[in-house]
Amino acid sequence: MTGVNPIMIQSKANYEFAMQALECNKQLRATVTNVFKFLCNSNISEDKSGEESGASTSEPTPQRSSTFLQNFQELLSAVNKDFNEVEKNTNSITPTYDVIINLPMSWLSLDSTSDKLYRYRDTVQIQQWFRRLNEYCNSTMQCLHKALGEKPRQTFIGSRHAGRSRKVPIIKYLQLTTENLVCSHIKNIFSQITRQPHSHTAEVLHQAGCHRFVKLTIGKTCAAYIILWSLNVEKVFVKGLDESITDGDEEWDLETPSQISLYRKISNLATAAMHQYAINRSPGQAEYQFLLLVRFLVSYRTLFADQCTFCKKIMKDGLPAYLRDFYRLQETCHETCQPK
Repeated sequence: MTGVNPIMIQSKANYEFAMQALECNKQLRATVTNVFKFLCNSNISEDKSGEESGASTSEPTPQRSSTFLQNFQELLSAVNKDFNEVEKNTNSITPTYDVIINLPMSWLSLDSTSDKLYRYRDTVQIQQWFRRLNEYCNSTMQCLHKALGEKPRQTFIGSRHAGRSRKVPIIKYLQLTTENLVCSHIKNIFSQITRQPHSHTAEVLHQAGCHRFVKLTIGKTCAAYIILWSLNVEKVFVKGLDESITDGDEEWDLETPSQISLYRKISNLATAAMHQYAINRSPGQAEYQFLLLVRFLVSYRTLFADQCTFCKKIMKDGLPAYLRDFYRLQETCHETCQPK
């Protein structure tokens, strides 16, 4: 049979077993109640017969004891039968640990230490991607509201129906307006960089849709390469001024790190700064991460002239004071002078 979901079949069977178990549970409660009523009535009848016949004849006769035990055994047999029915229907319910009831988030109820299929780890990663997608959606929505206002623009397209031409109104958002808004933000940031009295340059090497590959030349020190999706920074790395950014086929090489160990260390710091700025930004500031990252990278223009905050030296162990605080950029130190 095609088109039948086995998960729905199993869930329906479990539902039927659960309903039968509830009915048997009601019957079990009724039989247990009969047992207690029988015991209560037996004690009351013995007390009454003892008061009428006196204390000497209060001892039960063998015939009365056998009748009591026989009736009590019948009631206990009924309790045992109903209990077996409840246990039978309960054991018939098949566990559905592998069934996704509420998207992958239901896997968070599993034990992370006994999870052999790494579902707990994958669920946490999915949740992180959901949060990132939510941030992108909020940024896009705010850009649309700034560009178009609360009301979308109404445009018309031509349509032919029954040999007649008529205008059909449609509601749509113009993507070019949002793209122009992003371009204006990036141009403003580039103009701020080039207005500084240092030899900084910023240019877009490649653009495809909302993705941009930006080169930031930091004085005569190094060059930083930033990959943007709209105004969100996705990757950043640093290379020397004389290092090539293309491979043998003249394609952009975004994976090969710098051949200089100092610039590889700065790339790791820039990546950590990128994540730090992304975490602390508010949903209404889409350009916050990019602005702070550019400010962090431009601070390396005096890389070979800054003194260490702790040892007051420029060079130590063949390396300059390249470590910087993400927000207090004037505080620089060597790798060995960093406080533990």
